[in-house]
Amino acid sequence: MKKVVKMVFLLILCLSLFGCGPSEKNDDVFIKNLGKALEARWKITDSSNTNNMTNEEYRNHLSKAIQSEIDKLGNYEDYTFSNEKISLYAMNYIEALAMQKDGAQYYGIDDTKYTEMFGQGYINRCELIYLLNNESPLSVGTSYKDSLDAVLQNGKNCYEEDKKLIALDDMLADDLALEFNGDDYVFTLKNTTEYNYESVTLEFIICDSSGTEVNTAYVYLDNFKSGTTIKDAVYMYGNYDTVKVHGYYYRDYNNGYQACITNDQKVALINNYKIEIVLRTELPVEVKYSLSSGRVYTKCNITSFSYEEGYWSNGSASMTLHFSGEKTYDRDGDSNDSYCHFGWKLYNEDEVVVDSGSVYTDKVSVGEKFADATCYVSDLSPGTYYLDIIDN
Repeated sequence: MKKVVKMVFLLILCLSLFGCGPSEKNDDVFIKNLGKALEARWKITDSSNTNNMTNEEYRNHLSKAIQSEIDKLGNYEDYTFSNEKISLYAMNYIEALAMQKDGAQYYGIDDTKYTEMFGQGYINRCELIYLLNNESPLSVGTSYKDSLDAVLQNGKNCYEEDKKLIALDDMLADDLALEFNGDDYVFTLKNTTEYNYESVTLEFIICDSSGTEVNTAYVYLDNFKSGTTIKDAVYMYGNYDTVKVHGYYYRDYNNGYQACITNDQKVALINNYKIEIVLRTELPVEVKYSLSSGRVYTKCNITSFSYEEGYWSNGSASMTLHFSGEKTYDRDGDSNDSYCHFGWKLYNEDEVVVDSGSVYTDKVSVGEKFADATCYVSDLSPGTYYLDIIDN
């Protein structure tokens, strides 16, 4: 029994001192494997002449290079990490490799998907290599040192750009509001970040009550320096209920440009310019159109009324009045097609007549209904108004 115990002790000692058994895949092992994975990938990409490759050959070339890196790294689940940052960066790095692998198949087929997946995967990898190197320095062979330095510099640039983009996102999320001034919706925005933005576009997405986009508006901010405050207006029209905004700008990327876009942020709408029209006539109501002799020419029942706000200018707005109903009498017989006429008067809160007019329906015969007979009121200031439907 003592011999057995002694042999087990010696086996344990051998494993711990001399690595006789399999080593644990920990943080250091992942960093070492990442260096080997990059070398494996660069060995393929640096030794291949891609100029004369067909699109299919280049797709296979990309896939082979990516797979060589994946094979060296293995699965995220194979590692046991003690550094939370390395653990997170490692998981995201392996996901970025998978994104690139999926995106490579779109080369020469779908440029948009290729850029979104392979291109974004490259940016993510560069940034994560930079962050991983900050936690634990990467090591590659001498022949690959320049390649690593270039990736680290690119990753640093990507990281700084991401911080700049996140700062813009936080700025737009900080209670941005559009307030109506009688002409347009205006907003004030202060650059509370440490960054200077050479050129930023704000895209306002205007939606109806169902959330469907009905319009977009753009505001261009040039030389938006840290600490500066801008005031601008957003032109909106149509039936809108909610507004979202995101910002974007372009940064240098791979001898071209890449759009940097923030998340959509909800914008508060403040509008103290309100017009209310109260119908004082009880519906349904019968109204008539009479000749100068007093003889009644037509009669109709008005059964519904609604109004719609139009454009605002200099603090006043136009309104559209809508009426529906049914013709009940025609001097020339029930089968005669002719207009129904009726009148209206609009009063302010002091009972002063501010406008009046006549409404002409479509040509209808007795018993036929008409819909959406309209008239227009202009230059109404904010407030409550009262409408009477009258004979004409």
